[in-house]
Amino acid sequence: MGESVKLTIYLPFAGKLPEPEGAVAKTYEFAEQLLASQRKFAEDLLRAAALMPGRAESAAATKTYKPGQIVSRDGTVECARHHDIQDHVKVGTRFAPCSHHHEYSEGCTWQYV
Repeated sequence: MGESVKLTIYLPFAGKLPEPEGAVAKTYEFAEQLLASQRKFAEDLLRAAALMPGRAESAAATKTYKPGQIVSRDGTVECARHHDIQDHVKVGTRFAPCSHHHEYSEGCTWQYV
């Protein structure tokens, strides 16, 4: 009963496995490279979105127009204070006053959407 049995386990390629310190270093190197590539992708995506047609106005501060000013281009505009109020404008006409009902429209301006 007092006999002990010694087992030997053979692991092929065990000698090719990295040491624990090397495995940790490689893992962190991989994570750093992955994070750097994700950051570059996100920055490239933001640059591409800024160059999309129709985004030029929103990339910079949105310009607003007062009622009575001459319309410089055709398009759809909305009240800068009451975003549910929209109007379709034609070049050469004048911006109309905002037409909301619950508040006097003085001080409202238009912006292209």
